[in-house]
Amino acid sequence: MLIRNPLTLLSCIALAGCAASSRTGRQQVVVPTGVSEVYSEVDLQMKLASASPPTEEQSEDQCLLFDYQRQIRKLMERMVATAGRLYPDLEERGIKFRFEAAPSAQAGVLSNAGGAIVILQGTQNLRLPDSVLVFIVAREMGHVIGRHHDENSAATVMFSVLAQVLFPAAALVKGLSTILPSTVAGTAVTASAVSYIGASALRTTYREDHLREAEQIAFTLMTELGWDLYEVAAEASSVTVKGGDATWMEELRQSLTRLDQLAHGPRRRPFRVQPGTSG
Repeated sequence: MLIRNPLTLLSCIALAGCAASSRTGRQQVVVPTGVSEVYSEVDLQMKLASASPPTEEQSEDQCLLFDYQRQIRKLMERMVATAGRLYPDLEERGIKFRFEAAPSAQAGVLSNAGGAIVILQGTQNLRLPDSVLVFIVAREMGHVIGRHHDENSAATVMFSVLAQVLFPAAALVKGLSTILPSTVAGTAVTASAVSYIGASALRTTYREDHLREAEQIAFTLMTELGWDLYEVAAEASSVTVKGGDATWMEELRQSLTRLDQLAHGPRRRPFRVQPGTSG
């Protein structure tokens, strides 16, 4: 059956991918992780390609990279097992966490929907205590566990479909006709632009939700493993965030600030985290 109404088509896609977040109950529109892995891997590779190149020292001494990668893998070994126990849907979704260090002078942590976690080598220059490094990497795991890549990919897919169905539509091309040629190529460029802008705008609306959910998952994993979050917060207070992408650095500052507020807030409440239940 051919669906001619684009809004109906969009609704069908949304309903097919709608799922309640198993972490907070927040409603999500997602695509299957296998589909999302393709989209998020492209995004990951683009971010790696645009990251600052490695320093001369990093390029000359590859042992620095391998040692850092080995350190991270050892730190996160028990974390992966704990994540699998607390969030059994990971196996159903085919998530396999693996940790790689990428040569770059820039600090940052990236991931894709399938569980690949990439730590940029410049993060080593932050001189992070092990506890804080674990928190930062666990927070990135939280984006995978929380299906945030699947949600971002769904936004991309939906706006791509919507743009393709609606074009050429006067309501969308109005205002662009003066700068784009009246050709198939011009229409394709316009459709791509609308798709990209629309998907980016939608992702921005729940970026803060993603960050807070990822933090909560990281807190849960760490407390389950016996990390004292008061001590982690104390060690984090000496960290200077620098050398990374502006968005990543700002989000890291926010996460460390919230960690400090939870552990040492004005009311000094006992800090407890309970694993979420499947929704």
